[in-house]
Amino acid sequence: MKSPSRRRGLTMIELLIVMALLTMVMALSLPRLSRFMGGRALTEETRRFIALSRYARSQAITLGVPMQLWLDAENGRYGLSPLSGYEDADDRPVTFGLGEDLRLQLLDGLADKSGMAYLTYWPDGRLDESGPQRILIWKGDEEVVLITRSGRDFEVRAE
Repeated sequence: MKSPSRRRGLTMIELLIVMALLTMVMALSLPRLSRFMGGRALTEETRRFIALSRYARSQAITLGVPMQLWLDAENGRYGLSPLSGYEDADDRPVTFGLGEDLRLQLLDGLADKSGMAYLTYWPDGRLDESGPQRILIWKGDEEVVLITRSGRDFEVRAE
């Protein structure tokens, strides 16, 4: 005669051991994961700035209106709007704030008295030469990204 089959599965002790192991693995990996995600903030902010500069150029060409990408380094903001006098052409100004712990600096010192700098894209796609040539975005003392003017666009250089 066969003995009754034993139930398969985890006992309460085994389940507690597995849960304790998972907790230890998570406790060890979370600090590394948070540093990784913090580094992503700088990368994503840089991508957003580059994308906005390309969008500014395409909007200037499409709408036939000069577009200004403005930078407010003091308050950590930047955005896009039509050049003064052309506001009716695009009623959707765009404004972005820098992510937490991120800073913006204009290396050329081309800001006006209020601390604002402007990159003007003309309807023929040209980027006005009077704007900043180099823009620095950084997070604390750890990471720095240099955005430099390259012809009609900007390129990223990690420092």
